[in-house]
Amino acid sequence: MDNQALAILRRLDETLTRAQRKGLPREGLHGTFACEPPEDPELAGIVERLGHFFAMLDEAQRYTTHLADGDLSVNAARDNILAMPLKALQANLKHLIWQTEQVAAGDLNQQVHFLGDFSDAFNGMILALREKRRLEEQLHAVNQILEKQAATDALTGLFNRLKLGSLLDAEIARSQRYATPLAVILLDIDHFKRINDTRGHQVGDDVLRELAQRLVSSLRTCDAVARWGGEEFLVMLPNSPLQAGRECADKLRAAIADYPFAAMPRVTASFGVAELQKGDQRETLINRADQSLYRAKRNGRDRVECA
Repeated sequence: MDNQALAILRRLDETLTRAQRKGLPREGLHGTFACEPPEDPELAGIVERLGHFFAMLDEAQRYTTHLADGDLSVNAARDNILAMPLKALQANLKHLIWQTEQVAAGDLNQQVHFLGDFSDAFNGMILALREKRRLEEQLHAVNQILEKQAATDALTGLFNRLKLGSLLDAEIARSQRYATPLAVILLDIDHFKRINDTRGHQVGDDVLRELAQRLVSSLRTCDAVARWGGEEFLVMLPNSPLQAGRECADKLRAAIADYPFAAMPRVTASFGVAELQKGDQRETLINRADQSLYRAKRNGRDRVECA
């Protein structure tokens, strides 16, 4: 073996020994191995190929370091065969990031099939999230049902006393704060006990349901109506003074009395109207409407009286 070949082997041995003991040098294997090209063309080709191989190894090492640090924007030369598996991993990781973003946006149809054990873990997570979503949707549906039941009269579908009482408290506070008018109407079906006694409770229930529908269809969307108890109903009229309340009550009275019911030839109701006054609370406002309602009853029923 000539001296040049021996020198190249020694240089190669020093480079590899150093790499094994201390890891890849900062300047890279290519920089450590660099030497003057030998005069022999065959040796020169060997040195060139070794240098190219070390350069690819250096690039692959840097490429791996960037990927390990989470930098998926790094690139490697197309002809670097050592980086090919890493490029495949990089492409998979980029696609995984996109899939993760889709999951974060709510798409739980994503599946991973290209990362071995990680695929199983990812897909297991998706299944768990699907189950969690299903349970949350069921819980939401149940909560909506419970909220509706808690706020709704089961027979008529109107608000119940508890719900409208809460809405009325909020509207009273708003009206007092902004000095806007507020009226309430309390109405009671005339001789309702007679309907139950002579026609039966089923007919009475039918009358209550149909009357509730007539009330709703005759009111504004901003108004609210509740079955206040038994055959008694309360209507809340935001931004309405007493005169507007009276007009609304007359309209409701006619909607009930002027047209036959499906279960009864004729049903009437008596109405009491009151407007919010300074210092009023829910109880005082409704009490004045109640007094007007009883006055309507005493004065012949099927009529409107105002506080």
